[in-house]
Amino acid sequence: MSEYNVAQRRPEYMGQTAEQVITKAKSQLMDSATGMTSILLGLDLIEDESIGTMATDGKSIIYSPDFTLSMKFDQIKGVLIHEALHVVWGHHIRRCEGGLERHPKLWNIATDYAINSYIVYDLNLDLPEGGLLDRKYQSWSANAIYDFLYANDEELEKAKSQVEKGLGQESDEQGESEQDESDSGEGEGQGQGQGESQDEDEAEGQMSGQGGVNLDDLPQPVGGVIDMKGEEGQDLTPQEVREEQTRLDQQVLMAEKLEGMKGDSGNVDYLGGRAGEIKRPQVAWNDYLREILTSRKSNKRSYARLNKKYQHSGLILPSKKRENEIKNVVILNDVSGSTEWCRDEFITETMTLLEEFAVEKLWVGRYASNHFRNEQGEYFDLFDTTQGDCMPDKDTFPCHGSGGTYGVAGFNAFLSKLEERDEVDLLIHFSDGEDDFEMEELDEPMPDNLPVIHVFTVEGSYGFSNPKKDMPFGERVFIK
Repeated sequence: MSEYNVAQRRPEYMGQTAEQVITKAKSQLMDSATGMTSILLGLDLIEDESIGTMATDGKSIIYSPDFTLSMKFDQIKGVLIHEALHVVWGHHIRRCEGGLERHPKLWNIATDYAINSYIVYDLNLDLPEGGLLDRKYQSWSANAIYDFLYANDEELEKAKSQVEKGLGQESDEQGESEQDESDSGEGEGQGQGQGESQDEDEAEGQMSGQGGVNLDDLPQPVGGVIDMKGEEGQDLTPQEVREEQTRLDQQVLMAEKLEGMKGDSGNVDYLGGRAGEIKRPQVAWNDYLREILTSRKSNKRSYARLNKKYQHSGLILPSKKRENEIKNVVILNDVSGSTEWCRDEFITETMTLLEEFAVEKLWVGRYASNHFRNEQGEYFDLFDTTQGDCMPDKDTFPCHGSGGTYGVAGFNAFLSKLEERDEVDLLIHFSDGEDDFEMEELDEPMPDNLPVIHVFTVEGSYGFSNPKKDMPFGERVFIK
């Protein structure tokens, strides 16, 4: 990768390593882009000054510490989203899809145009100077941009000049391109094909479709995407690419659910519409619940155990204390007759997970046509492990009651009758979903930052095809 013109390290980062600053940026992104951050957390951080800027191969983010520490903090967050979007959109495995062999430098330019236009014009985020940006590519795919640039030397020269300007270089051939009619590529605009000349991709000095630009001479833009390789550095086989695409699709769908659970992103799609392109597989409801509990861990630091990484230099620093942030859970239990067939499964699996992740307090509320009280006249049964209580099993879990289904009754009890409502970290709603949930019937609005999971039974009248299944808040999973 070409070197980036690195300014002096910013004074606000004095005493901090690039890794520490990146980690802090990822932590702050969790508040605004939870789903995107879940993608970032799956990428290892690898320091490599020779990379010049930042790049990803789908497994890690490779970064230059000098480049990182030269950026404003908001720009670092923008570049992290940039690298994560490379992964979300599969740029690390798509360069050679369809039997094509797209030139890696031109592929980098095309993918950067696609991502940067989305970050700046759709997400309204900041990026460092030197990145490729052109509003006309807003909403274009990387494939379409690649085909367009390959077939249009004038546009390719503009892109080349923009990269060189960002790198602090001067273009010797700015605006100079000769069109060779005999070598002209097929199709202009956003293009549907790659052209027959792509068969010569492996030749030295590969030329553009019109023959005026040597693609090998293109500069490398700020940031980059690298083809994913196998464990021994070999190219992925077609089967391995398909397996990686399937794994990635599932990861993106889970990230979308996490984004939706946050409830405060202002309808901003930090995943760039990628989830909508995926044929949605059915994720097991208990696997989804586990993912939620796993993903919500704090990054608090504790001096109870010192950070060994810096002890040799005499620095006494705290180590990360990866604690489960979900300590207090509410379950709204629909006890109408149509949930009986899978209620034991729901209770057993859920209680196992709550115990595994050391949940401290559990409030259980029961409803059907209305919300029920227990023998003490209370709307919720409390199980407090900090006071010696055990989590209930299927035999002791509050389930008595019957009637129709009126989910609003359960949520109103939570909103107006549970004094400890503000302490709750997660609400799980188990129901057949056989009612028309109307938000205007709630006593007050649901808390903005409270994750809500609706665990619905498929046996009810709300099957997958029923449009009423769309709940106005929270995320839905299904027991099959």
